[in-house]
Amino acid sequence: IFKAEKKFEVWVGKEKKFVLLKEYGIPPTFNMRVGPKRRRGDLLIPEGFYIITSLNHQSFFYLSLGINYPNELDKILTTDKNSPGGDIFIHGGQASFGCIPLTDEGIQEVYLLAVEAKNAGQKDIPVHIFPARLLMEKDALEIVIPEFDSALIEFWKNLREGYRFFETEKVLPQIEVKNKRYLFQKPTR
Repeated sequence: IFKAEKKFEVWVGKEKKFVLLKEYGIPPTFNMRVGPKRRRGDLLIPEGFYIITSLNHQSFFYLSLGINYPNELDKILTTDKNSPGGDIFIHGGQASFGCIPLTDEGIQEVYLLAVEAKNAGQKDIPVHIFPARLLMEKDALEIVIPEFDSALIEFWKNLREGYRFFETEKVLPQIEVKNKRYLFQKPTR
């Protein structure tokens, strides 16, 4: 998911590498601000590396897919240890409060892909959420988005490492959290 561009890409594994299956637009009426979710009620969408934890066919928003926010790093970086927020979903509809909306048609397709993946034995379905396409070289993030503080720029540089890993290798990295950041390694399987 690319927040600034309002794009949602679906990638599928094919012959040990991933290929882009389809790109969806996030409804243009939805105000998706960049910046990671750090507490309940901030109306921000998380940024980072997540997995789908629930498939809800009886959602208030037609269909929905829950993600594991807050993840391990979110729990470390939250600004409110007692209330980092939760219940983040990808769902149908044109609007949302802190979740990721797709059109009803889009969520139907994505939901069915998730069901097929689970039925085929896939344990985890990853969801990567970025502030934007992180293609910039070196320290260009500070130039493109200078109004953000240095800690947030460092967080985005860390996200960029994971983004570049996937874009280069076309495989999912193994991800762990250490020293308040994500670490990415080649899969061992």
